Amino acid sequence: MSFRTRTATADRPPQHLIRASAVRNASMLTLATLTARASMFALGIVLARSLGAADYGRYSLALALGAVLQPIADFGISVYLVRETARDRTAAEGALGRLARVKVGLLVAATALTVGGAAAFGTSPDLLLVVTVMVVAAMLDGWSIFVYCYLQGRESMGVEARTTAVAGIVRACGAIAIALATGDLRLVVAWVLAVAVVQAAVASRTLRRVVGRLASPRGARVDWRSVASFGLIGISVVVYLRSDALLIAWFQDETAVGLYAAAYTLVLGVQVVPVVLTAALLPIFARTHGDGTDGFTQTWHDGLRLLLLITLPVSVLLCVLAGPIIQRAFGSEFAESADVLRIITWMSPLVAVSLAAQAVLKGSRREGTLLRVSLACVVFNVGINLWAIPAAGIKGAAATSVATEAINAVALLWYVVSRGLVPRPDLPLLRVGTAVALLTVVAALLADAPVELAAAAALAVYVGTLVATGVLRGEELAGLRRLTQAG
Repeated sequence: MSFRTRTATADRPPQHLIRASAVRNASMLTLATLTARASMFALGIVLARSLGAADYGRYSLALALGAVLQPIADFGISVYLVRETARDRTAAEGALGRLARVKVGLLVAATALTVGGAAAFGTSPDLLLVVTVMVVAAMLDGWSIFVYCYLQGRESMGVEARTTAVAGIVRACGAIAIALATGDLRLVVAWVLAVAVVQAAVASRTLRRVVGRLASPRGARVDWRSVASFGLIGISVVVYLRSDALLIAWFQDETAVGLYAAAYTLVLGVQVVPVVLTAALLPIFARTHGDGTDGFTQTWHDGLRLLLLITLPVSVLLCVLAGPIIQRAFGSEFAESADVLRIITWMSPLVAVSLAAQAVLKGSRREGTLLRVSLACVVFNVGINLWAIPAAGIKGAAATSVATEAINAVALLWYVVSRGLVPRPDLPLLRVGTAVALLTVVAALLADAPVELAAAAALAVYVGTLVATGVLRGEELAGLRRLTQAG
């Protein structure tokens, strides 16, 4: 298939409505995700400062294990549900009951196997308790995500935004209070589990209210090959993104996991915007692929442009100001995390590119290619980490993560462009590069100033340069303004 500019048809929404839908949904999810991430980031800082690197390492290790297990216990069901609901809601709702039952079975099986395996390998009692509670909480969150993905397919993300924001605030505020009052990690993770139970119950009630009793008619068709492809993709991605924490714990210790997690937490905050924006774009890609309009292509240009304009400057700031940022956030005990942050921050723009390309492939039913690239990244990441972590410690793990994401982004971008799914990205590289260079100079000159002042001044120069050179036009400024107001 080669790229061709398409003309609008009468039975499809015009381009300005497609853009408005993407911006509206991205704004709601950005608000919710930023709120939840900010709350959990504050919790991480409190735990790190009050409990020390070792207990923070246990907490981070349990979080990483839960993150690895979620795609295993989902196996592509949720992403498949987003796409098929966007394509044909009636058919998707006919299969919803069957998908839900399989999802619950996977959640239960993953929990039992993980807890049983951890106990069989002689995990210490304290770590086993933390892992068990956090894994159960992660599996309950997995059910909530299943419901939210159905709503994403309907391009109705208000419920997800509200419940995610409230749950994030309640989870973090309660856990912070418990940590400060007792200093007991066990009580903290028990509170996290309690909030996950309530959130899953609210999600279940929402699903019943929207679609009624879940049924599985005999005629309901599920493309299990697509589900399995999405599942293997999700597992592969999370393995090469989060298995580093598990390998660090294996080769080093829980304190090293805590030092690595401090830097990784900051980078995950930067990746909020790429994640939520591509979540809003996926239903649009699925709906507009091959429909005779230019919505697919224009969404690609707008989405990738906005993703890079946001992630590039933040990655530069985290690199240049890594030392002061780590000191301000986590304290002197985590000074070694600054070296990790200077490296791993460059994942963010690469993740932005790969997520945009992934949304194109999923929307155009090319998940087989995505699977092959993801599996190659797993082999590369795990293989290199088996050498890099013993040789270079947590900095080796950070460098391996960046190299893996670079391979992923380049391979996916080359494929979607070379196969004519989308045109080459329309990016003003010289003008954006000039703005990034000026931002770097300002941040370096103000490195000894308060970190908030240095970051604000550098970002002001960056945005001013983009406006002065015409990179930020009216549409981009409007989109950024809506996202800022939502956040």
